[in-house]
Amino acid sequence: MRLALIFLTLAFFARAAVAVEPYTCRNGFFPSHAGKIGAGEIVAAVGEQVFFRDDAGGCPEAQSCRRKSYVVNKDKLLLAQTDGGWVCAWFTGRRGETVGWLPADKVKPAAASDAVPGAQDWIGKWVGVMGGEEIRIRADGKGGLIAQGAAEWHGGRAADGFEVVHTGEFDEAAIPRGNLLQVGDEKEEYACVVRMQRVGDSLVATDNTYCGGVNVRFDDVYVRAGSRR
Repeated sequence: MRLALIFLTLAFFARAAVAVEPYTCRNGFFPSHAGKIGAGEIVAAVGEQVFFRDDAGGCPEAQSCRRKSYVVNKDKLLLAQTDGGWVCAWFTGRRGETVGWLPADKVKPAAASDAVPGAQDWIGKWVGVMGGEEIRIRADGKGGLIAQGAAEWHGGRAADGFEVVHTGEFDEAAIPRGNLLQVGDEKEEYACVVRMQRVGDSLVATDNTYCGGVNVRFDDVYVRAGSRR
C-alpha cells in the first residue's frame, strides 16, 4: 500500500512538471529558442490594449494572470513557442523588454521568407536588451565574418567588500548557416558555442554555458547600438 501511494505521488508530480513545461515564457528562457524564433505584429482595434499574460501555474488562461504591460496595434514582436490559443512573445520597448503570453488571434506572424541574411545584415555592434552584453561582428577581409562578444555577471559584494564580477568573451570566426551565425564547434568539448539568429531588426543569441565564468551568459535579444534612443 505504501509503495502504491509513493508511486501515485511521484506520478502526480511528474504530470504536474509536464503540465508546467509549456508555460515557460519569460525573458531568461526566450533566447534559447534562437533558430526557431519568428517575427510578428499586433493586430488590434484602434485604441485597444492587448495585455501580456504570466506563465505561472494556471496561466495564461486565468484572469489573474493578466499583467499591467500591454501592446497595441502594429507593435512589432518576436515570437517563440505557441500553446493552444496563446503565443509566447517578446516586445522591445525604450525602457526594456516585456515577455509573456499573448492571445494568438491578436498576433499576425510575418510571412515566411527564404531570404538568407547577407554580411551587412550581421556586421555591426549589437547590445543585449536585458543584460547589456555586446556582440561585435565584422568582415574578416576574406569574405567571412568574425564575431567578438563580451559579457559580465555581477553578484553583489564578497565578505571583503569587493564586488563579485564574472566575465565572459569570445573572438573568432563566425560561420553562417542560413539565417543563423555560429561561433565555436559543439563537437569540441568545453568549447564556447554561440548561436545567433537575425529576426526583423534584432539579433537573438544563445550559448552553451561555456563562454565565461559562473552565471555568465550571452543569451539575450540584441539590437543595434544606438537604435533605442
